[in-house]
Amino acid sequence: MMAMAGMIEPFMTQDIADELCYYMAEFGEPLAVACRREGMPKLELARKWFSSSPEATQQLNDAKELGGHVMATRLREIARGSEGSTNDVTRDKLVIDTDFKLLKAWHPSTYGDKVEANVRLSLEELVMQSMKVESPTIDNE
Repeated sequence: MMAMAGMIEPFMTQDIADELCYYMAEFGEPLAVACRREGMPKLELARKWFSSSPEATQQLNDAKELGGHVMATRLREIARGSEGSTNDVTRDKLVIDTDFKLLKAWHPSTYGDKVEANVRLSLEELVMQSMKVESPTIDNE
């Protein structure tokens, strides 16, 4: 896509990647929201950058994780009627419910519903159990 006359199309550098990660980690912004800021690259370009190397991918994942904690803290503040609260209980509940659903989807290992089952069976045990058949008792009286 061509840039309009007089406009410079943003490009990615490590400094820009650091700035995007800053917005994500400090303010809990998703990458898509951080990319909408003035001077930031388009989301597609940022995604390509962050998937270009293991280090860049790790930087993005770290920022996402920290941002999730910021988001969770913000939800607690709203629930308590402090910073971020609209003082409209119905509106605050909608914000909390919506953002918590996003947190569960984006960070399932931390904020998701965790179901853990530890099952240990050996093949030998299964075979032996399947072969067990109770023989009928015959009364010879």
